[in-house]
Amino acid sequence: MLWAQPKGLDTFIESKVRDHRFSGVVLVAKLYGESSPLFLKAYGEADREKGIPNTTDTKFITASTAKTFTAVGILQLVESGKADLEFPLSHYLADSVYPHRIADHITIRQLLTHTAGLGDVITGKAFRSSPQEFRQLSDLVALVRKEGPVDSAGKFRYGTSDYILLGAVIESVTGQPFSDYMVEHVFHPAGMLNSGFDMAERPEGLAHGYTTRKISGDTVAGLRPNDAILPRTGVPGAVAYTTAVDLLNFARALAGNRLLRKSTMKEMWKGQIATGGEGANREYGYGFFVGEVGGQALVNHGGTGPGIDVCFDIYPGRGEVVVILSNLDPPAAQDIREYIRGQMAR
Repeated sequence: MLWAQPKGLDTFIESKVRDHRFSGVVLVAKLYGESSPLFLKAYGEADREKGIPNTTDTKFITASTAKTFTAVGILQLVESGKADLEFPLSHYLADSVYPHRIADHITIRQLLTHTAGLGDVITGKAFRSSPQEFRQLSDLVALVRKEGPVDSAGKFRYGTSDYILLGAVIESVTGQPFSDYMVEHVFHPAGMLNSGFDMAERPEGLAHGYTTRKISGDTVAGLRPNDAILPRTGVPGAVAYTTAVDLLNFARALAGNRLLRKSTMKEMWKGQIATGGEGANREYGYGFFVGEVGGQALVNHGGTGPGIDVCFDIYPGRGEVVVILSNLDPPAAQDIREYIRGQMAR
């Protein structure tokens, strides 16, 4: 049975908005078919300085939800025979790009499931001290190379370094820039016409994130824009932009096997490795967390950062999708996600 309490949801969100604890877009929709969302509403401002409100078409930075896109790109190459989950990374990247003494022992499957023993360069000092100096994917790959493994392979260790290398594999195999490949083979086929990884120039209609967190070099206290944390290149596992409706289109394209075959989707949305967590994030598949809420099967991802909070929940059995995009610090979107999950579990 479809969840049908949009009035209660709106009241809950409005209370958060009044307390300055939410700004963004919330969507609840059927997963299958092409019907209009059951609930779709924007709140707060995309640009506080200019007084520009968020709308249902406003773009938001995805943070780690970008991993779901990159996973699809890689799995498409696996389906076409251009990549293999069990092949070592050294089969795709030259030693000068990533050392074969390490890459010989890392598989594509391990990168997809965060079991390659790599870390998270996006949270490290080298990136956070000057993110706008990173203008190409190769700049990020060099950072991952410098970092090296931080743990033994085989254990789940969540981070972004794995997916940066997957982005490099996509470039190596296809001969296309990563961002171009994703537009041509993932975003446009899914009907995601307002999504991308191209961050060379600030995307038109992108909400400014607002944070109270300290950003490197900050001397200003209080709520302020997070523009300085954004690199000038998309990050395969951390920096893309999208809209609520585009994420709905993405979920529907996956469920309808318009991006990947049914057999591949079964593996993507199946738990491949235990995360050590419980509930919604109990396991990790390929680019998605896999778990359950109140007995309901759930595949999901999220993304957080200064002035960024994203929730993307798909209930395959119930046939519903929940998208929450916020341009405030966590737990702006997380609070609403937990409210909806509680309703779904009833």
